Amino acid sequence: MEFEQSAQNNVIILKLTGDITLYDAGEIEERVNRIMAEGISRIVLDLSNVPYIDSMGIGVMITLKTRIKKMHGDLKLANTRENVKKVFIMTRLDKTFDFRNSTEEAVTAFGG
Repeated sequence: MEFEQSAQNNVIILKLTGDITLYDAGEIEERVNRIMAEGISRIVLDLSNVPYIDSMGIGVMITLKTRIKKMHGDLKLANTRENVKKVFIMTRLDKTFDFRNSTEEAVTAFGG
């Protein structure tokens, strides 16, 4: 898993490259936890370079969203490929997560 981090209007954008599976989920969780430890609770995950997500990856997404919500923040998903989004739909989590067509749209949705 590769990460590219940037900031825009007090929102962290974390671009992920690679599959989100059992083998990568812990690394993603650790990276986002470090961001949250800095007091940042407005995070966009850019999934444009994520071709696949498994059940462990979905589990980590749920965990991260829950933790960020407890900090009165939010986690938005941007540029999600259709096959990845279908996993969220099949697990009925498509209404739980805020999917946006671009990182710019996701940042704007935070109100900033």
